[in-house]
Amino acid sequence: MKKEINYLKIAAYSSVFLALIFISFFFSFGFIGDIIRNLIQLILLIPLLIGILIIAKKNKLTNLKIISVVTVILGILYGLLYILSLIFQNINIATLLLFLIFAYSLSFVLFGIAILNLKKQFKLIAVLLGIIGIFYAILNALLSFIPILTILLLIFGIIFYILLSILFFRAIKKYK
Repeated sequence: MKKEINYLKIAAYSSVFLALIFISFFFSFGFIGDIIRNLIQLILLIPLLIGILIIAKKNKLTNLKIISVVTVILGILYGLLYILSLIFQNINIATLLLFLIFAYSLSFVLFGIAILNLKKQFKLIAVLLGIIGIFYAILNALLSFIPILTILLLIFGIIFYILLSILFFRAIKKYK
């Protein structure tokens, strides 16, 4: 039990850090800075996944377990391909990136819906997190066609990770 609480704490702080990383996207850090920022973002997805899996297990939500694993795997694949496209700019992987964006967005919509299943245990925070997650996923898919949505996507991402950290902190309190 104490080990799970520690994992939830790590997930909560990782989520806060991810919100800060999303804020940092409003600033340019150059080529190397962008690669490092994206790598950190990918690494921080792992504690988030562990935290979600703990909450899903405690609440017997198999669908949340499955879709969170799929979403994180797709997110990591997309992130790694994006980083490779930055490093090796002459490689044309745009079609694969586009496919991964849509697959990731679809899985994120399902993730948002699965988070809504936590409504009974976490009340309003689960509802807000699920809804913001769904909107984030839709904006992510539309971003491929309407680049001006980047600012909205970043704002929704920041809100999503702040709400996720609140969910983790509440889970810590609930499961102690």
